[in-house]
Amino acid sequence: MKRLFLLLVSFCYLVAVSAQDYPVAFPDDQSVTHATRRINTVGFDGTNIRVADNSKVYNVMLDQTLVAHPGQTVKPSIGYSEDWMNAYVYIDYNRNGLYDVLEPQEDGLLQSDNEMVSYSHYLGLDSEGKAHANGNYFGLPAFTVPADIKAGYYRMRFKVDWNCIDPAGCAEEDEDIVKNGGAIVDVRLLVTDAEDVLVNADAEHGQIVFHTGEALLNTRAKTGEDFPCLYYAEDGYLLDRIRVRHGAVSGDSLANGLPQYVDNWFEAEDFSHAMLNIPGGCMEGEVFITGFFRLLAEGESMPDKAWKLTFIDNFEQKDGSQPNAGKWERGTRKSATWARYISQDPATAFIENNELVLRCLPDPTREEGDDAMISGVVTTKGLYSFLYGRAEARMKTQRHTGNFPAFWMMPQDNSAGWPNAGEIDIFETIDTQKRAWHTVHTNWTYNLKKTNNPQSSSNESVTVQDWHVYAMEWDAEEIRWYVDGAFVFSYKKSQLQYNLQQGQWPFDHAFYLILNQSVGNGSWAAKHDSNYTYETRVDWVRVYQLEQPHVLPTGLLQVAYNNCDTDRIYDLSGRIVRNPVRGIYVKNDRKIFIK
Repeated sequence: MKRLFLLLVSFCYLVAVSAQDYPVAFPDDQSVTHATRRINTVGFDGTNIRVADNSKVYNVMLDQTLVAHPGQTVKPSIGYSEDWMNAYVYIDYNRNGLYDVLEPQEDGLLQSDNEMVSYSHYLGLDSEGKAHANGNYFGLPAFTVPADIKAGYYRMRFKVDWNCIDPAGCAEEDEDIVKNGGAIVDVRLLVTDAEDVLVNADAEHGQIVFHTGEALLNTRAKTGEDFPCLYYAEDGYLLDRIRVRHGAVSGDSLANGLPQYVDNWFEAEDFSHAMLNIPGGCMEGEVFITGFFRLLAEGESMPDKAWKLTFIDNFEQKDGSQPNAGKWERGTRKSATWARYISQDPATAFIENNELVLRCLPDPTREEGDDAMISGVVTTKGLYSFLYGRAEARMKTQRHTGNFPAFWMMPQDNSAGWPNAGEIDIFETIDTQKRAWHTVHTNWTYNLKKTNNPQSSSNESVTVQDWHVYAMEWDAEEIRWYVDGAFVFSYKKSQLQYNLQQGQWPFDHAFYLILNQSVGNGSWAAKHDSNYTYETRVDWVRVYQLEQPHVLPTGLLQVAYNNCDTDRIYDLSGRIVRNPVRGIYVKNDRKIFIK
């Protein structure tokens, strides 16, 4: 019966292909009908692509790219609002317009020529052959990209469905993918030997630069990771939009019907105070950013202020070393739940693979006292604090009972005591939850219980075990939280003097940063597992603050380039130019445009 069903599915699928490449078993514009089930992200190995419209069952997102290397083993993931469904991944390796699916072997394993590359549940097994009889296991096993695969672009499909390997989705009446709240997302997969990308930029009447202020001249960036950039405008000009061209930029735009390079456009309003995080899906192959600036119209004015980087740590140190002592100090043990196991032991906080590793682990020797666990924390207290700005970190953690990590802030001057002096929690999660929490604590919210006037805490569905960027923007009137660049929550200063006198807004003095891996005690997060090693990893931390507008003199753009000899003119590759024609050059450490 199973074989007959698969033959019928394959026959229907092949008939559909004759009319449409990469078919789905429902109308392309089908809206979600389930009340709560949504697909939010797709990706692998920590690179997440946010689904453009999760109110639709089918999203074709060929402007978004995941990157892998020949022979690389990757672990795919789908950010889904619930656990009660199954997941499937397909790659059109032979580029024939469909996903050639073979029935898994009896042990659940996949054949080497099967274009279904990973699945979480089918007939009681996953693609590693592990049994999941109840069918609600959602984790996707890793798969290996063929070592002999030709470099280039391939179409890749992520599907949420129920016990169905058909890449078009289950169409059976009782288990229909639409009825069940499933979804399908198609993206591009780039297979390449390159470890990073080169980013270049060009513009007239302005400049697009790296978030550190450096010019984008063959700037190396991590493939698949968000890329922060800033713009500078000449006096009298405003940014209109930018184009980010990425992929095989110098080749054909299409091959086998699949885009070989893609243009993504970002409007001026996509920038926040002159800064934009270009999504990781654009950071692949070659990347060329073009800025388009326009003259100020009558009555228009330049932006008030722009972000300036004031703190950064990429943790680019030797494996096993301690965090930079000029930026971080190790915390000390206190009675509070989060701090009760803090230890100076190097095993609780160290650098590995250019990441900060924070752990809470069993302490069999109990040298730190009569406690079963020791935990790691780092802070910038006494080393760096700031009043108003944007703080962000790229992090991931492990879901486990008792887990309680955090990225948060406390006042440098805490003489008023907690919670009167305030606390800002940028990111927290607990236990096995797939949720990110964002909270403020004050006398108003904690002692007076005014947690809904205004709302002082929020949370949303996030695959916390994958890499995400958690950010907070703070000014004199409001605190705003973001996850992967998307706004999620805000807390505003009251306009009533009585509320302010009762401590509703203690956020008018400098705060410092804290990163920690703690464990619960049963009050909010569950009691910890004394036999488990908890771990949170941090890829980087950044803080920006607002400065004067990025305005440059007309015709001259200040850049950090090299120590050019006085009055000599150089091209953007650093070569001396004797007779320059129309274009962009460098003279006296300044970028000039010759008309």
